[in-house]
Amino acid sequence: MTVARLAIALLLASQAPSSLERTRGIDVQAYCRKVHGDSANVVHRRNEAGSWVCVLRAREYPVDMKDACAVQYGAGYTAIVANQRDSFSWSCVRRRR
Repeated sequence: MTVARLAIALLLASQAPSSLERTRGIDVQAYCRKVHGDSANVVHRRNEAGSWVCVLRAREYPVDMKDACAVQYGAGYTAIVANQRDSFSWSCVRRRR
């Protein structure tokens, strides 16, 4: 990378929202166990963002990723998905004030 390209990249990065600092992963297993009890497990049925479910005694409960973020990190966080066709592309971000 040339010095000019590096300078432009740094300038753009300094002006962009600091979303990478605020992005956090979601521990879906921990969320399922907190909401449905220690015996709950998590599965995703297909490689799609909305396919996560908590399973407890053969019953399935859809995972609310926004709630999972709020439970893990506090009410100031919400969920975003980078790719609807990738069940692992969820992350939590701090809500804008």
